[in-house]
Amino acid sequence: MRKLGGRALLRCSVAHPTGDEFRLTGTVTHHHYFSCVKLIHYDHDGRARFVTFATRDFLPVLSNPIFRDLVTESMVEVCAQFRVTILAYVIMPEHVHLVLVPPVDVRLGNVVGEIKRISAKRIHSALPNNCDLLRRLVAVRDGQCRFALWQKRCYDHNCRTEAEVWQKVEYCHFNPVRRGLVRAPQDWRWSSCTWYATDERVGETRKYKPDK
Repeated sequence: MRKLGGRALLRCSVAHPTGDEFRLTGTVTHHHYFSCVKLIHYDHDGRARFVTFATRDFLPVLSNPIFRDLVTESMVEVCAQFRVTILAYVIMPEHVHLVLVPPVDVRLGNVVGEIKRISAKRIHSALPNNCDLLRRLVAVRDGQCRFALWQKRCYDHNCRTEAEVWQKVEYCHFNPVRRGLVRAPQDWRWSSCTWYATDERVGETRKYKPDK
């Protein structure tokens, strides 16, 4: 990232595990990270998808930073397994937002279902036995009592334009600020905001590549 007249010039590429690349470039102010960012090359047959899923009864289970880490780890692992590109994400106390680009031969519902399944299993293992939260997350499903961290359904929206993709990316990054959890988007560790400002790797996918 280079500074230019008090502004930060952001240039990066988001690499798909298959080798496809999403080139991002733009000029952003320190106070409004993505209002001016422009997606100039979107080289993929599929559409970006904005996905939201929430905890059962909107319980703030993910107020625990350990649980937020477990959800993040599960998301990265599953997306790598299914060859899904993560353009943005944020883990909030009771819900998750993702901006994903799945390969054309992958059903997004299978990806989200696997993220929910693995993260629920890990959080279940981390909960103390007989704690109140564990009791509140037991539900009857298919005639049996089960640990139910997540609501059954999720919200899925196709992003049909470049502007809409970036609106959803920005929405993810500013969600913690709107909720009063942090003062600036980059201060929330459980989002992809820092991917666009640091040379950070997540799994095998490099999220930011500065000009040399």
